[in-house]
Amino acid sequence: MTTNLNPCDYTFSTDENLYSFFEQKEKRPFERKCINGKYVGCSNCVGYCRYEEHSGFLTTALRKQHDCIGKECRYYVSKPQKARKSKFIDTYDIVQLIVPFMSNHQGLKVVRTSCQNGIWNCFYIAITNNYNEKEIEKMLCTQLPYTIKLVKLNYDFDVCVKLFCQN
Repeated sequence: MTTNLNPCDYTFSTDENLYSFFEQKEKRPFERKCINGKYVGCSNCVGYCRYEEHSGFLTTALRKQHDCIGKECRYYVSKPQKARKSKFIDTYDIVQLIVPFMSNHQGLKVVRTSCQNGIWNCFYIAITNNYNEKEIEKMLCTQLPYTIKLVKLNYDFDVCVKLFCQN
């Protein structure tokens, strides 16, 4: 890592790039030197102060103590918030992911899903029995980032037709 980087020598399009610049300057990969001279874990840092007399990273407590946000300090650079992917996916999302793959199989429709122990049970109806359930499961599991188990609902033909006609 280069230690003699000067932020004035570079153009930063966002605070995210500027904050990353100061992170890269650090000699310790998982710790950051705060404005009080103490080192803390990088996940505890919420920003960086560029003021020459006490430049360094800020924790929530230090930011509150110095009132960086309240004073609208021009030296304060906020740590960018990373968009977190939701680990939760609901039934509607799974059905929407499956629909394009099921379009090759006329006469099959997933009508509900449930998740148990990380396996998505996709309950489907079929007008005919001409499909290999295991092949479709395998194809879905390789195309989607989820474990899918197809479960056939044994409804009579008239009920299947009504369910096919519903949105």
